[in-house]
Amino acid sequence: MTLVVLAIDALDPVHVDTFEADEFRLSTWGECETFAHMYDKPHTSEVWPTVATGKHPSEHGVTEESTSEWDNPLVDFASRFTGRLSGRHRALLGKIAQRATGADWELKEVESDTVFDGPGRVVHNWPGVHRGSELQRAWEVFQQANQSEMSTQEFDRRIRGIASEQFGWVREMLNHDLNLVASHVHVIDATGHVYRNDRERYHDAYEWTIERLEEVKSAMGPDDELLLVSDHGIETAWIDGDDNPGGHSWRAFTATTLDTRPESVFEVREWVEAHVEDTTAEEDDLDIPEEQLEDLGYI
Repeated sequence: MTLVVLAIDALDPVHVDTFEADEFRLSTWGECETFAHMYDKPHTSEVWPTVATGKHPSEHGVTEESTSEWDNPLVDFASRFTGRLSGRHRALLGKIAQRATGADWELKEVESDTVFDGPGRVVHNWPGVHRGSELQRAWEVFQQANQSEMSTQEFDRRIRGIASEQFGWVREMLNHDLNLVASHVHVIDATGHVYRNDRERYHDAYEWTIERLEEVKSAMGPDDELLLVSDHGIETAWIDGDDNPGGHSWRAFTATTLDTRPESVFEVREWVEAHVEDTTAEEDDLDIPEEQLEDLGYI
């Protein structure tokens, strides 16, 4: 049995209802308790490490003073004093630092253990845990769209292209003997920020995500199980009570193919541990032609 965990950033139960997106409603589903520590609303870079570790940011260490790491020690030190600034101001200061010093940055990863540790468990593109560069790619599309006259077609093409890689990775992993397969997908969050006033285009993003989700379900075996989880939702212009369209909402979501589900982002790790079968398949040693690869300059 393989447990598939899809971290669908910003999947919002109110939008699931509004768009009648029943495909997200698995056997057990509902709103999930989330939290905010760095900002007034839940934030991607803090919540997903909490999901993976079961720990508060004050314990897992990815918090306002250290959401990112710079390869220039002076810039890295200075960045620790910008944590309470808005995302826009942090991005602006980051661009200035890059131009002035040539420094580059990456999202910080937790040092504590996670639910993905252990044989037969694999994870891809999980903020604070694995390949934060994938999330940075999505954020860079935001920045470029804000700084140029990017068309909606180009924005959708680039954001969905990134998300397709993550869904495709999950489908491929289901061809292997694994216990836990997990990936983070940022497409609904990205389009929610951009299409906060455009119900039709945001609805289309949900429909596109449903199509990819159905492809994953089709690749799953009869004994495999699925968990969907989000970190927050997105406020939009057409939802009563949403006074900050494009901002994060407190509405997170979980759904599972089992008869129970985690009802808080702090409960996800414990829930996953209770439903993963830790069996280990035999694996053959890899025969690497080191001398040949050295001659070709690969190693």
